[in-house]
Amino acid sequence: MGGARDIAVSAVGAVLQRGAYSDTVLDILISRDENISDLDKSLATELTYGVLRNLLRLDYIISHFSNKKILSIDRDVLNILRTAVYQIVFLDKIPPYAAVNEAVKLAAVFGKRSAGSFVNGVLRAALGGINDIKYPNPEKDPTSYISKYYSLPIWLSEFFIDTFGFEKTEKIARAQNERPPTTLRTNGLMGDRDNLIEMLKGKNLSVRPTKYSPLGIIVEGGGAISRHDLFKEGYFSLQDEASQLVPIILDPKPDMRILDLCAAPGLKGTFAAELMGDRGSIISVEINRNRADSIKENKSRLGINSVKVISADAKRLPIKLNEKFDRVLIDPPCSALGIIRRSPEIKWRLKSDDIRVMAENQRLILEEGAAHVKRGGILVYSVCTINPAEGNDMINQFLGDHPDFSIDDISPIPDKGSALIDDDKTFFTPPYIFDEGDPDKPDGFFVARLKIW
Repeated sequence: MGGARDIAVSAVGAVLQRGAYSDTVLDILISRDENISDLDKSLATELTYGVLRNLLRLDYIISHFSNKKILSIDRDVLNILRTAVYQIVFLDKIPPYAAVNEAVKLAAVFGKRSAGSFVNGVLRAALGGINDIKYPNPEKDPTSYISKYYSLPIWLSEFFIDTFGFEKTEKIARAQNERPPTTLRTNGLMGDRDNLIEMLKGKNLSVRPTKYSPLGIIVEGGGAISRHDLFKEGYFSLQDEASQLVPIILDPKPDMRILDLCAAPGLKGTFAAELMGDRGSIISVEINRNRADSIKENKSRLGINSVKVISADAKRLPIKLNEKFDRVLIDPPCSALGIIRRSPEIKWRLKSDDIRVMAENQRLILEEGAAHVKRGGILVYSVCTINPAEGNDMINQFLGDHPDFSIDDISPIPDKGSALIDDDKTFFTPPYIFDEGDPDKPDGFFVARLKIW
């Protein structure tokens, strides 16, 4: 291993061929090279995520200049081609000839020296004809156009168009291929946001406050911020702005008892603890033991004592039915269609049937959690998806079956956040409600706050 392009090709292969997670495999590969520069770290990250986000478009381009079909090309060679084409199409600062030459070298590095001439031929042909490629006509075949140009599986392209219409789907697909902002959440137990901003600036980081979350901070560049000393010392957590607003909507108060279901990695539960001044009791439930450990690690890093972690199935809680809580937070596994830009492998792994199975699982967890809300208490249901079946439709069905619950006013949300509350009095952040040029737009979330009378 050595160099940004080597790492990117290996990372893409690990994600697509071996089921690795993009953030995890990148961290592992980068950490193996003690001499790697910050510039190469950034380039490796850009190339890896860029290829994964734009996979179908890159393959569409390659297919126009290759005498081999995509499926018959050796996987390493194909990933080398994808990485090179991404540089040619999307990165202005890398000369096209450099991308071609490095790709030919990579073929040898990966033991595919005999494929060097093939790689060179495809890329040289692409340099001469890439601007002449015709994509499917958006008026005649909108599904194929969205799929090929914005790199969505055909079924997902069709699903979005059926759900939102073509115009909104194009905005969604475009946003899913953008680089997400790096967003921090101030640990209020360690100081306020203004103080943290000054500390970060003192570390030569370019930062600014978020628009909606009162404790959020956007960081420009800065590399792997999770390796920063201030992170290790508990001054902040990495959390998207939409996710930060969920505990604010929960509105926890000191000395409350809170049940946090499907809690890993503990971002929302620890934030709730911070908002309570670490006074009270939060039971965080997570079925996966390894992920449950991540909650323990986070609460320890943040200096939080009020969170107790239980490894259990949220559909069958190991607590008495008559045990009630002031607040119940439910963040069940979902299709994650709101965070594809952060984890682009989602769109290559998710299947249409998965959404139906997830929705049923969500319904069961919602039922179990609702049974433990005290009279006058609050239940908050949150999913990082823009799929109505997992969001508004789920809540409407639940309310129809539970007349003692009703939609509660999301009054704790900050004033500017009122723009994110839809006509159904729920919190919804699909990409199409934000300006397309806004680099700080939050992830796609649905949140409902319910009260039991």
